[in-house]
Amino acid sequence: MSLGTSSAEPLIKVNAILRQMVQLLDALAQRATDLKKLADAWQLWYQTLNQDQKRRMAAPTIYVLREMRSAAEERHLQAEGDDEQSRRGRSG
Repeated sequence: MSLGTSSAEPLIKVNAILRQMVQLLDALAQRATDLKKLADAWQLWYQTLNQDQKRRMAAPTIYVLREMRSAAEERHLQAEGDDEQSRRGRSG
């Protein structure tokens, strides 16, 4: 039984997928670190506000959180679409 190039192809694909997974996880870890820094800074700043300022900040805060969630959902859907296109490209 000979090991030709065709038997190595699945290994090459697996290695490429693993590299992509590591890159994605690195990017997600960096994003989590950045968001944690933002949340910590926001909390420190928020503690300096008086009650009236905190009350007035409620609406903009809710707006920002909704926008962040929408952006995250959009990125997730885009990533799913990219994955689907990639799968179709490999099978087609």
